[in-house]
Amino acid sequence: KTQLLDNLSVTWCEGDGIKVFSNTDSRGKIFSAASAGTIADFDPVEAVTDAFYTPPYTAFYPESAVRGTNQIYLDGTQHYTMTDDVLTFAVGENPMATQSNSKELPFRNLCGILKFQLYSTTPCTVKSLCVASLKAGEQLWGSGTVTFDGTDATLGALTDGGASITLDCGDGVTLSTDASHPTDFFVVIPGGALSEGFKVTVTDTDGKVWSRTATAGNTITKSKIKAMPKLEAPVTPSTVTLTASCSSENIFNIGGSVTVPTGTYTCEFGLVYSDSDDTPTIEEGAQKVEAGTATFSGIMEFTADITGLTVGTTYHVRAYAKIDGTAYSTAKDIVGGNPMQPLPSSWTNGENPYPFTVGEGKVVHFSQGNLQYLAKGGSGGNASPTAASGTNVGGTWRFAEHQFDFVGDATLGNVYEGDVKCNNAEAAQAQDYDGWIDLFGWGTSGYNHGGTCYQPWSTSTTHSQYYAYSTSSYTYNLEGGPDPHTGMADWGKANAIINGVGISWRTLTKDEWAYLINRKDGSNKLLYGEGKVGSCTPGLIILPDNWSCPSGLTDVERGGLSWSNVYSYSEWAQMEAAGAVFLPAAGNRSGTLVQSLGFVGYYWSSSFCDDKFAHYLLFSPALVRPFQNDRFLGSCVRLVRDVAPN
Repeated sequence: KTQLLDNLSVTWCEGDGIKVFSNTDSRGKIFSAASAGTIADFDPVEAVTDAFYTPPYTAFYPESAVRGTNQIYLDGTQHYTMTDDVLTFAVGENPMATQSNSKELPFRNLCGILKFQLYSTTPCTVKSLCVASLKAGEQLWGSGTVTFDGTDATLGALTDGGASITLDCGDGVTLSTDASHPTDFFVVIPGGALSEGFKVTVTDTDGKVWSRTATAGNTITKSKIKAMPKLEAPVTPSTVTLTASCSSENIFNIGGSVTVPTGTYTCEFGLVYSDSDDTPTIEEGAQKVEAGTATFSGIMEFTADITGLTVGTTYHVRAYAKIDGTAYSTAKDIVGGNPMQPLPSSWTNGENPYPFTVGEGKVVHFSQGNLQYLAKGGSGGNASPTAASGTNVGGTWRFAEHQFDFVGDATLGNVYEGDVKCNNAEAAQAQDYDGWIDLFGWGTSGYNHGGTCYQPWSTSTTHSQYYAYSTSSYTYNLEGGPDPHTGMADWGKANAIINGVGISWRTLTKDEWAYLINRKDGSNKLLYGEGKVGSCTPGLIILPDNWSCPSGLTDVERGGLSWSNVYSYSEWAQMEAAGAVFLPAAGNRSGTLVQSLGFVGYYWSSSFCDDKFAHYLLFSPALVRPFQNDRFLGSCVRLVRDVAPN
């Protein structure tokens, strides 16, 4: 389970945690391994009465992945692990389940292992390895339902996740230069996946990226290790050229061509550009527009759009192509456009003045953007890590300047505040960080509500440290509790917001989020759809009551997913003037790891779920719905204010 021995048998480790549900306890209890071995004894981590021990039992490993009596969650990032010089998988990354009518629990794997054998004739150190399914709609991580046939367990199709898994190799794994003794890598894959093939992408510590595509016939079998053929790095395209560009409404359509060495290769191609580097490269973190990936021989021609450029700024653009190694064209200069537009003049004090019904007789106005926090140097003074009980930490709170703004993560090359230093991963590590952040653990408004983690920069990954109003009870929402300042754990009630002065703000409840996305207009159409603003930033578009699309614009595809509604900045300015709300897909943060940027949106509610989770609104290219999230996961906050219904 948590480690492989030399003979590839699996073994439990002391301290491994499982969660067990019984016939009399649907909430389940956590047990911990008291010994190591292929068979282990488990003790309860808290008091368990005799009434619990009523079969049948349903059990899962690891306990941290359990989302219900038959639900389990697989993470999208795994970690390269060596134990006693034996390659294995990290603790908690190979899930198992079982059902039993006795206290003997014969666990069954839900996944198999995909084994890669890599080598390089020149020095190469692998930083990460990514496996992406080629089957449309197939997800390799996320939430799934486990079914049982006797003691055998099967994991169903996953949702709320993604189609690729990344193996994080930490500081790097140096590849063997001996083709007869390659370096192995293990990736845990759900059983039955990859029936239509996959793409593996390897990134080394120099930023070089190389990939291969495997066709059908590589279906993963539970409890089995599937070894792929040896793979050598890398192959580089012969030449790349850049062709002429044209501009329409400040969107630049630029072409290129790629010539590959003799043979047939799978090649990624696109554009890379920078306003500061005359010869931008992917390795140096310049902006990239991927035009596509294709398998071909000889020459491939392509075109791609560059959008979201600053008016009057000169950008240096190059075409690039990579098989394993990367090649570039010479640079071409273009002058940018497609400028961001100011908020409508009717939006004062940070408020969208249009009504949104969120319940029977309940109407709200949204704030102008996601909530952001600055710990050091703000008008409220530098943040204090030891604020007295019943008071707030210092620092400054504001709404983002635009609805589509989000901070991102500078370590990933995703920074959405111009030249301002912004990095959620870095920001969360210390209260003296001097940049804005916008991914917050649940209830971290800065108000000392009695829980351990109430500071905006909190990074603990322990659920119980985020209990609002008490360190021993989780049964309180942010807007209530045994506190003389009831509701102050809510971000909107606890803080003065510099561009939302004079308004009583709050966070929506889980029921209000659910009501909001299930509203329909007079034509029985939903009042939301996924889309992009500035033709580049993905997110969720929510329409106000009695919505009327501005003349000359394409109306939102109601309920449309996969960012199907696309608006330039000038078009979006008209949508905002008609009241449209936009929630950017700003990802989330676990500890100091920022993930799912530009792919998934996580927006907190003020409602608790249970001792581990709180409720939030989730959206991705495949779905929009309320869900439950780990309390410690840093997520977005969009505030509202209550107004009297018409």
